[in-house]
Amino acid sequence: MDFAVVKGVSYALVHAPSLLVHMGTTQTVEREINPDSEYLNQFQKHLRSYPECVAYPANQVYIGNMTPAELAKVARPWYERPVSGASRYGKWGEVMPEDEFYGLMKIVDSFGLVVLEESFAKEIAAKMSESPIWADSDAARLGDGTPATELQATLDGGRAEPLYVGDRLVGCVKAAHERDRALTAHVMVENLATKASGVLALRHLINLNGLDAQEIDYIIECSEESCGDMNQRGGGNFAKAIGEMAGCSGATGSDVRGFCAAPAHAMVYAASLVQSGVFRNVVVVAGGATAKLGMNGRDHVKKGLPLLEDVLGAFAILVSANDGVSPVIRTDAVGRHTIGSGSSPQAVMTAIVLDPLERVGLKLTEVDKYSPEMQNPEITEPAGAGDVPKANFKMIAALAVKRGEIARTDIDSFVAEHGLPGFAPTQGHVPSGVPSIGYFRDEIMAGRMRRAQIIGKGSLFLGRMTNLFDGVSFLFEKNEGRTEEKAQAPQGGAVATESRDELRRIMAEPELSREMAEGLETGRFGRRPRVGLTVLGSEHGPEEMVTGAELAARAGGDVEVVLVGPVSPDDARSRGLDAVWAGDEASQHARMEELLDSGELDACVTMHYTFPIGVSTVGRVVTPGRGREMFIATTTGTSGTDRVENMMKNAVYGIAAAKACGVSRPSVGILNVDGARQV
Repeated sequence: MDFAVVKGVSYALVHAPSLLVHMGTTQTVEREINPDSEYLNQFQKHLRSYPECVAYPANQVYIGNMTPAELAKVARPWYERPVSGASRYGKWGEVMPEDEFYGLMKIVDSFGLVVLEESFAKEIAAKMSESPIWADSDAARLGDGTPATELQATLDGGRAEPLYVGDRLVGCVKAAHERDRALTAHVMVENLATKASGVLALRHLINLNGLDAQEIDYIIECSEESCGDMNQRGGGNFAKAIGEMAGCSGATGSDVRGFCAAPAHAMVYAASLVQSGVFRNVVVVAGGATAKLGMNGRDHVKKGLPLLEDVLGAFAILVSANDGVSPVIRTDAVGRHTIGSGSSPQAVMTAIVLDPLERVGLKLTEVDKYSPEMQNPEITEPAGAGDVPKANFKMIAALAVKRGEIARTDIDSFVAEHGLPGFAPTQGHVPSGVPSIGYFRDEIMAGRMRRAQIIGKGSLFLGRMTNLFDGVSFLFEKNEGRTEEKAQAPQGGAVATESRDELRRIMAEPELSREMAEGLETGRFGRRPRVGLTVLGSEHGPEEMVTGAELAARAGGDVEVVLVGPVSPDDARSRGLDAVWAGDEASQHARMEELLDSGELDACVTMHYTFPIGVSTVGRVVTPGRGREMFIATTTGTSGTDRVENMMKNAVYGIAAAKACGVSRPSVGILNVDGARQV
């Protein structure tokens, strides 16, 4: 049986600055616990205008007016380099303004929960009637609106959420039940926003590809929200609700949930349903999540950036029977993170990237492009999560090094050749693999690419039901016009090869902490580990210590360096650091201990400090003679009371530190006289 193909895509964004203010989780929680906070007093000054949002290069890539390759050539920061003459509409969809989106929410509302003020409703009717997604029935569903006095009376009743455009009150969303917490006004705004943005994407998919909505057989919705009532909070069904508003009267459907990995799961389901012959045309669709608006706002405001997380992201993808032309989804090369795969980043990447390629006899270098979590680095880096796509590409490159496909010195060139710049909004599910499908489809159809791997990853522990990670991938490949069934390797069979077993053994490294993994896997970013550095006590002098701290902070951005000593916070900030004042060595060690005990520091580097027995250190150095890296364990501290036992423990500590830093098989030397032979 033929593989299924991707026949069409659509991608849409909704500029939602007022929803960010009133519905984003970061802002709503801050308003509850600290209503007078400096962040709440300042963050609205950092909101973008609609033209600024449209002209933002990453958004133009998302809707198809620019390619990721073109984005890679634009110097950052991108928000300071708007696209000249940027269009609201793109090859795959649009950036919808917030006022029209409220109109769309009213149109898709089936229970009379959305109330729009009458003058606003008239304005929106005129604007939306010019939209390519406007349907004949939309005018009646939009209605004439409600007088301002009635709107205010509804809000005064205390069971509705206001809708604003800037400072203007234009409507509200009512609760759907008096006592059901799953149907509160706040939840209904979330659900209606997901539904409306999903409808936006699906209507564009139908219009842009000349589809007959009646020919869509099945719809799979894969966003992060789930709708239901208090008796079945995630019962659904967004899929049929969205399909109803797009005219898909011949379709049925259901919702798929898997945190950030859900879209990749949904694509595999769709391909399987089509390839098996159960359905001919399946749409995978997802709306946006209002909770994610302004998620990293504190960090963006703190660093003087605009609030870039001001858009809801949506997409729709048509998966159909093989037409002999469109790129295929290879179900014989589906990667999966199993329950027993392990949760370290290396284990995850081996399971979902390497294993499926080995199964079909491909090398890592034979995949033209990879699309893992395509998070926009301008959003994630200020929040301490670094460049998430680049981190994933480097892990894939490291696998290629371990397999001998490339040299270690070729990692950066591998990333440049096989990677893409992140351009997707932080909507959790949206960045995970699927934003690149439209671009890859165009490149494959034009003959500029042969194959790509779409990678979805997620963190299931966010639901507090399991500590497991999640991941699934599939190959997206040029259609060879095949009409007969390809021989397929069984998905459940173990492919035991000596090289892969050796690779897994070499790569068996300690797991990352849950906080670090959460940021890497999902886009739900916690703060970076804060590592202190005491300034006084080194023979190199305080200025050299501060310079070293600057170099460490710039080296990768995965830690936040805090100076402890006679450095003013203002001086430290001018150099990109934080500082805690202490006037002498004794007081800096006292402050260090206080900060560690309180949790304000996660670790600290210090000199001339009396460690208790049981504590020892590993130093990472470069030898002055040959410039080779070395780990010295231990130069200070005492692991125990016995010299031989100490050296044994220190050897283990040094090996662990070296492996954590990427040295797979560190050699060990004993630099001591007493007890060295016994060790």
